[in-house]
Amino acid sequence: MGVFNTGLNGTFYKALIIAKHVNPISLLACWVLLYLGLNPQWKERVVSELTELAARHTDPTSSEPLHKRLVAISFNSWEEELPITDLVIRETLRLTVSFAVIRRNVREDIDIQGILVKHGDFVAYQLYDTHMDPNIYPDPTKFDPDRYSEGRHEDRKETFAYLAWGAGMCIPPAMRCMTC
Repeated sequence: MGVFNTGLNGTFYKALIIAKHVNPISLLACWVLLYLGLNPQWKERVVSELTELAARHTDPTSSEPLHKRLVAISFNSWEEELPITDLVIRETLRLTVSFAVIRRNVREDIDIQGILVKHGDFVAYQLYDTHMDPNIYPDPTKFDPDRYSEGRHEDRKETFAYLAWGAGMCIPPAMRCMTC
């Protein structure tokens, strides 16, 4: 209810209306492009990786438009042959998915660190507290996709140190689509 007392009522409602009609993957793509624009060394690496993927799986001499050739590349190739792009997406999600998530307890009462959460109660968790924790992610506001590289794995320092895709028993809708 705090949002309603901030004087941002019109802005808040407009954002909700817009969010209802905007694909979250499109928003992620926009953020990725912004971060790549600010980090030319990562942009160069991603462009190189995508160029190599297209060269391996499409005919560069074809007269078909690039977007049609890219559609022909298998899902597995996109998933397995773009490790740099994966790092960039993970870091973009860490930096941008920093809102509160709310979950209703639909099972029996549970105790969370001495606080009783009854059946039917709602629990909120601020993702920002994890994604911007300097004990997990040194210099947390810096765009640093290497955080997830072999040897660093900052996202594995603690259980649930990376929450952009969610955690626990529920699979977020975006991940469900990828496993269909």
